Amino acid sequence: MQRSRRGWAAAVGFTVTMILLVTLAVSPGLNTFGLVVIASIAAAVSVFYFAFASGRFFTVAFANYLALYTCVFVFFVQVNFLPNLSLWAIKVGFLLPIIAFMLGALRDRPRIQSIVSAEHLREQRSFWRPFIWLLPVMLIGAATFALPGKGLSTAWHDGLFVGAMTLVALIVLFVSREVAIFLLDTGLLFEDFFRRISRLVVPTFAFLTFYTLLIVIFACLYRIIDVYTLSPHFRIAGELREIAFLESLYFSVITLSTVGYGDIVPTSDPIRVIAAIQIVLGVLLLLFGFTEIRRYTVEQEERERERRR
Repeated sequence: MQRSRRGWAAAVGFTVTMILLVTLAVSPGLNTFGLVVIASIAAAVSVFYFAFASGRFFTVAFANYLALYTCVFVFFVQVNFLPNLSLWAIKVGFLLPIIAFMLGALRDRPRIQSIVSAEHLREQRSFWRPFIWLLPVMLIGAATFALPGKGLSTAWHDGLFVGAMTLVALIVLFVSREVAIFLLDTGLLFEDFFRRISRLVVPTFAFLTFYTLLIVIFACLYRIIDVYTLSPHFRIAGELREIAFLESLYFSVITLSTVGYGDIVPTSDPIRVIAAIQIVLGVLLLLFGFTEIRRYTVEQEERERERRR
């Protein structure tokens, strides 16, 4: 029971954190709509977690698709309905598909539970079936682009919006079983993915050690050369001046990653040569680093096969 509660707390905590990021981005100040988003999604994850005993990796998939739904929902509201839309209509419209999905999943609980208990991906599954709802939902969304400029009142906008979201909810209700099973399969894929990643902790840490070593060494070189010579070697935000240590670290990072934002520019040939050397070393480190990580992974897989024998 205690493990179940910890798992539920982790599932809800991860999902709420994910959705909170999206909510704060699309709804600054965390207004009532933002609170509705967080509360409704936390409730949805809780229901699914306890109803189907789904794992933590299912939560990753669920949170991702809920965040995607939130982004698409806000896009259509802002583009086609605001400012002629009441807040109650926005809240109701957002909740309808989520409620429909949960009701449909609970309706088909035995079938979905069999997938959960299997703990492996289905060998035979139709890829397109979880996405049946996409075409009609896209048509409904496309139809809303005809609304701006029609001079409709707020009441008309509220009615059309809630009606459109009701149609979307009915579609989601109809295909909720396939979508839920697809999410569970995705969660199993995430679990396998994280299991593979866990094998890479040691070689990745070694790679990052060398990577950060290059960053620090070259940052110190940039700083030392600039401080102990007569003229500045960098143009920073359009100003020719001495580079600070934190700025040299930043320049070293963007040089090693070959990003080059252009806010810090070397103006002398010695610094340009050193930067070029750092770029070459960085590319070589990436090539050899990824090769070694791959070799380590293959060796670990071979050892596991030998142990199984």
